[in-house]
Amino acid sequence: MLDEYIDSLSKLKEKYRTQIEIHIGFEAEYLIGLEDVLSSIHSYPGIEYFILGQHCFYDANTKDTASYFYDHSARMKEEITHYRDDLIKGMKSGLFRYVCHPDLFMCVYPKFDDFAYGIAQTIIEAAIECDIPLELNFGGPRVGARKYGNQIRFRYPVIEFWKMVADSKAKVVIGVDAHSPNDFKLEKSYEELRDFFALDLNYVHPTVR
Repeated sequence: MLDEYIDSLSKLKEKYRTQIEIHIGFEAEYLIGLEDVLSSIHSYPGIEYFILGQHCFYDANTKDTASYFYDHSARMKEEITHYRDDLIKGMKSGLFRYVCHPDLFMCVYPKFDDFAYGIAQTIIEAAIECDIPLELNFGGPRVGARKYGNQIRFRYPVIEFWKMVADSKAKVVIGVDAHSPNDFKLEKSYEELRDFFALDLNYVHPTVR
C-alpha cells in the first residue's frame, strides 16, 4: 500500500497547500534484524521522515513481532529493559526524527521507583547524546487516567519522567497521536495537558474516567 499512501498524501499536499503544510512519513518500530527493510522504506521516493514509536520487537524464531509488555508480572523489569535498549538503538540509527511516547514503559509499571528512574535517566541521556527530541504524547489523556496501586495517573505522559526531562534540558516535541480527526477536538484532554505542561510540583492527577 506504500505507493497508494504516498500518492494520496501528495494529492492532499497540493489540494490544501494554501491552508496546511503536509509531510509524508511513518511512525515505525526499530526492529532488530529488519534494519535493511526499515532503511529501504526510509529511502523510498516520497517518504520524508520516520518517527520512533517502539512498542514491540522482532522475534527471529517466530518471524513475527511481539510486545515488550506482554508479561505484566514475572518478567516486567526484563521486558522494560529490553524496550529501553531497543529504543536507544533506534535513536542511534539515525533513521528517526523524534521518539514517540518515551515513557511508554510506565503503562505497565506500577510506580516511578528507583528502577523506573534509572530507565528514564538512560533514555533521556541517550536522547541528548543523539540530539533527538522526546515526544510528550496526547494519547494518554485522550484514553483517560487509570489506577496504578494507590496512584491515579495517565498511562503516559508520566509527570515524574517529564520533570526529569525538564531538568535535563533535553529537546521536546508535543504530539497529538491522532488516530482519527475527532482526536483533535477533545478539549478535556487539552485542558489536562495544559496543566501537565506546567510541570507544577503541586500537579494533581486527574480522576479516573
